[in-house]
Amino acid sequence: MSKKLKIYICVLGLIFMGASFANAWDYLEIVPTDGISDKTSHVQFTVTVNARNSDGTLDNTANTRLKFLCSEPSANLPPDAMGTRLMNGTKDFDVTLRNSLSPAISQLMQTITVRDYYFPNPMTDGTVNITVHLFVDHFEIFAPSPVIAGSTFTASVTARDITGAVATTFNDMVSFSAQTGNIWWDGAAVSFTNGVDNSIPIVLYGGAPGTRLNKIICTNSITYPSQSQAPEGISDWITVNPGPFDRIILIFPGETLTPGENPGKSGVAIDQTAGVPIIGVDVVAVDQWWNPLINLPGPAPTLHFTSTDPLAILPGDTLMNNPTENFDNIIVMTTAGPHDVTVQEDINITSSFSSFNVLSASYSRFQFD
Repeated sequence: MSKKLKIYICVLGLIFMGASFANAWDYLEIVPTDGISDKTSHVQFTVTVNARNSDGTLDNTANTRLKFLCSEPSANLPPDAMGTRLMNGTKDFDVTLRNSLSPAISQLMQTITVRDYYFPNPMTDGTVNITVHLFVDHFEIFAPSPVIAGSTFTASVTARDITGAVATTFNDMVSFSAQTGNIWWDGAAVSFTNGVDNSIPIVLYGGAPGTRLNKIICTNSITYPSQSQAPEGISDWITVNPGPFDRIILIFPGETLTPGENPGKSGVAIDQTAGVPIIGVDVVAVDQWWNPLINLPGPAPTLHFTSTDPLAILPGDTLMNNPTENFDNIIVMTTAGPHDVTVQEDINITSSFSSFNVLSASYSRFQFD
């Protein structure tokens, strides 16, 4: 017998020994590691592959090399590599499936097959059916209206896919923001079940000046493939009513109320001219979150004005009979330079001020003849 023939027979023997060893188990089993067969498109999950004996027990001697297949060609499966093999009869593998049909459908059944790489046999293959759901495209938000600024209410959020169906596998982290002012939500309490969370605690601190209206915006933490930005949803208009009287805010020209956001106003008071009455001065009664009051309950507070300009002409002590009191054409600054005007009320003993620069009347403008 030639040396080459002996080597060939030896190799054949090793192969047949391997075949006998590989077939010591009776069939392969593949299951989602978490036991859930509904998965989200493009989201990686784990499957567990086991080598089972005819009585269902694990064959912990099996170190079989495996090959994975899927009914959907775009699936990301474990590679055909030496490392894709069992260890003591079992191993976990990462898989990503895609629901990419056009036109889109919310759910697509796909089958993953695992088999012996060297000795494929349909009788020993393992298969598992996975329902692949479209990922979230947008959110639907329901919230009560009206609400009280600073008080907790419960909102409902539904995740929907691009077809408008509920994205039942959705359970990503989300965040919330408000169109006006600040917002609080209990992140630990947010938990979606079948794509819905009906009990999210939320607090709005303000609404838009004049209308008291606000909206809640929900934003996903993940941007999925083909999406230009993370999915969002916006609620209908919510009326945010103020709480009880807490303080006052002085508004000068150039400043704007910012309900629900500290310190209650934004902008910079514009320069004023010495000797010229100022137009656009308001004192606003607000709640603790800087929301203008609808009604000012009695007794009416008394407003007292002061200024760093010792010669300024200021309103005398005035009863605040309305939630907003206007003081146009009353305040006149006299001394050039940087100055403050402060107003204080005597009910809650709060005050507010505006800072601005006073220009000398002689240089307030140029006139050419």
